[in-house]
Amino acid sequence: MMTVNLEAYGFDSSSNKIYNYLLNNVGRLSAKNISETLNIPSKGVYAALKQLEKYNLIETFQDEYPKLFSVQNPAYTLSQVAESQIERRNEEIRSIRTELDKAQTAYLNQFIKGSCKRQISFYYFHDTTLASAFLSEHLSSAQSEILVNLIPKRILSQYIKIFNQLVRKNVWIGIYLYETDLEIVSDLDESIKTFAVDSSTQQYVSVDNQIFHSGNILLDRKRFISIEYNPQGSEWILSSFLDFNVVENIKNQIRKRAFHDARELLKEQRVNKSIETRITNIISEKRNISKQELAELLQISGKNLNTTLTVLEENNQIQIKKVSKGKGRPQERIILME
Repeated sequence: MMTVNLEAYGFDSSSNKIYNYLLNNVGRLSAKNISETLNIPSKGVYAALKQLEKYNLIETFQDEYPKLFSVQNPAYTLSQVAESQIERRNEEIRSIRTELDKAQTAYLNQFIKGSCKRQISFYYFHDTTLASAFLSEHLSSAQSEILVNLIPKRILSQYIKIFNQLVRKNVWIGIYLYETDLEIVSDLDESIKTFAVDSSTQQYVSVDNQIFHSGNILLDRKRFISIEYNPQGSEWILSSFLDFNVVENIKNQIRKRAFHDARELLKEQRVNKSIETRITNIISEKRNISKQELAELLQISGKNLNTTLTVLEENNQIQIKKVSKGKGRPQERIILME
């Protein structure tokens, strides 16, 4: 017995029962026969048959009396119905998205209405390619200054070429980076100012009482862009014009060395990583070793060694054990974790 679930295509249960009854009965059947067999009132049968006929799922023989009905070729007709239903649902989704876009725009305008002194331009993109092109166009148009705050490396990396070209045209560029994204500075021109921010504690930068949130970009001091990404991958970009003077304040803070230089911090991280590798290699070779012996081999101070050992211990790479050898106090020995 063959069964097709028409309810999955949006049909009601009566239409589903009637279609499957016709599908599994060779020949032509009358509405009365269908009604009596399936125990569905005649009115309901005719309504269902009309719906099935609308989508060419059944064939009606008008010349017969009473009218007779049979199933059309299901391989063809069901595919046509599926395409029709998909298009209808896509249209519903497009309508919902339009309403959501309107609602988001209204919400955002209300949310930042008090902080904007000029008209806001708001753009919502479902296609990240279009959003990227929009942002590239704005960045490329910068004339004097760009300040970028806490945009993830996977997004920021798309615009490295633009930044490097602009800085050669004497556009001042400053970029705040999460400490986990510092590797990107290797691809940036040396003239670009880069600053490190601890991602675990900070989602914004405060300068002269101005809150500069993650995902924000300032262009030529007054042009402001905010980028937001949702879990589904679509994004919206808000472009507005604000009377901000954050860039000049940032420059003053830089002159006072108020921020960690990302390039210097990256160098420190690389040095520390190199020391960590050397430590694990030595312990692997020696099997166990004291702190004093390790410091002498590495030619570093006890303080620096203790700092690195703490990191390795927290990462479960090493273990510091107290070992007794005869009389006297137990000695601390460092071993690798298996």
